[in-house]
Amino acid sequence: MDKVLEQKTVSSSQAFYQQKLKEGLEALASIQKRYTTLSYARALIFLGGIALAYFVFKADPLFGILTGIAVLIGFLYLVKIHNDVAQKRSHLQRINTICEKQVAGLSGDLHALDGGEIYAEPGHPYTFDLDIFGESSIFQLIYRTGSPHGRERLARWMKQPLQEKAAIEQRQAAIQELSQWNEQGLEFEAKAIAHPGEPKD
Repeated sequence: MDKVLEQKTVSSSQAFYQQKLKEGLEALASIQKRYTTLSYARALIFLGGIALAYFVFKADPLFGILTGIAVLIGFLYLVKIHNDVAQKRSHLQRINTICEKQVAGLSGDLHALDGGEIYAEPGHPYTFDLDIFGESSIFQLIYRTGSPHGRERLARWMKQPLQEKAAIEQRQAAIQELSQWNEQGLEFEAKAIAHPGEPKD
């Protein structure tokens, strides 16, 4: 029964990430076109604006200056839009990369996932013998936080497990609730990768 439930859970997760990857690739193709168009538009407005302001300035210096200011304002506005699109593109790329790794991982291909090798300690009472860290390890199967702080926290939890039943059940309940937040988890991981910060104790 548990095996059947596990297979259904894996299949459901695969379907989710495959669908998100499909949507992400389509969205990325669309936003890439917009990004390219804006790049050309920036160059044209900049060069055309300089030429226009120059010729207008020759005829009427004051009006030429006003024209130059108007062109500059328009150009800066376009730069802002272009930067916003660039950020959205980068976010989509991170989302797609995460989905690709998840689909591969759920299919048994874990090579692209972090195994936490740096946390392996031959002298630890159980982590080395039980393959808690490293290739094809438990850490590699479950680590998805995307941030150094989350990575350190998970490694510490696996090295120093809870002992009290109430605390264990509380953590299990929290994990169970978070496991339902696929959309939010995907967004959080992508943002964590973009702003990794520094590991904390």
